[in-house]
Amino acid sequence: MALIDRVNKTGNAKTGKIILVYGAPKQGKTSTFCNFPKSLLLQVKDLSADALKESGAIADDMPVLDATGWDDVLSILRELAETEHEYKGIIIDGGSGVEEYLDALVTEENFDNSPVKFNSWGAGDKVSGVRWLEFMEILNELKAKGIWIFVLAHLSIATIKSPSGNDYTKNVPHLSKSKLMASLKYVDAIILMESIVAVKDVNDQSHKGKAVGGSRLMRCGGANPSFEAGNRMGLPDNIVLGNSPKEAWDAFALAVKAGRKQKV
Repeated sequence: MALIDRVNKTGNAKTGKIILVYGAPKQGKTSTFCNFPKSLLLQVKDLSADALKESGAIADDMPVLDATGWDDVLSILRELAETEHEYKGIIIDGGSGVEEYLDALVTEENFDNSPVKFNSWGAGDKVSGVRWLEFMEILNELKAKGIWIFVLAHLSIATIKSPSGNDYTKNVPHLSKSKLMASLKYVDAIILMESIVAVKDVNDQSHKGKAVGGSRLMRCGGANPSFEAGNRMGLPDNIVLGNSPKEAWDAFALAVKAGRKQKV
């Protein structure tokens, strides 16, 4: 086949997506994305499914798998990538748990089971950062199969060293720097879920006021140095989520659909 014949002008409509979603606890990450049709919840240390089912936040018949370690995570995902099944979406709850399993294994295998040696001069993170690519490559295989993957992570606050001004803090996923940078090469979107509090009667001296409500948002992009976010799906900078997991999912799905129409 001539090289020119291999040129893809239209893209592959069947390709899935890899989406990294992070936020503080109780923001509704799991309950929102479990609304994805024909999805599977893979629990990795964040064992919230039973409580969410009891409360009605996710469906009683939501399929759930519990991963027991790094190798188990890879084995489950590899089987999902290599076999035929009904699932169109995988919710990994959470990415921070996957990292904990990997770091524990690397500490045991490469650093005499010593956290001190693992943390010395960032040596452990360099090793685990390379092995993290195994995880991302399997997610990429699932994506190529047409499956949507939502990796849910906790929120962390990083200090950013600025060479041209003052240092500042930034909301980022709770992953080490090497793993986050490796992940950003693969993900189609990185989204912050957060609650924005409305304040009134702010005191001029203390700069404090009274909280009077607010809204829940997905931050999908925008030139804002205070949080990590971005996408290549045509999503707006902010998606207002409504008052329930179903409303949040519907708002996200509508934004995805609108993003596709932008490209036409």
